Amino acid sequence: SRPFQGTSKLSDDESLDVEEMIAKISSHSPASSFSEVEEPIKIIKDRAQPGDTVRIMSNGGFQGIYKKILMALS
Repeated sequence: SRPFQGTSKLSDDESLDVEEMIAKISSHSPASSFSEVEEPIKIIKDRAQPGDTVRIMSNGGFQGIYKKILMALS
């Protein structure tokens, strides 16, 4: 799914091509984009193992995702 684009209008050279970024990251490790906070929390809870690194890249607090991930993993 497509990530939320936010309210700022950026030119093409000021914004990231999310699909291109995911493709480049995926060549080294799993990467996905989400528009709803519940999706990545469920995937992280189901798949994360001790010692894994999870990177969240967001244009904001993404509905409190950091705290929600910690709560889901505890």
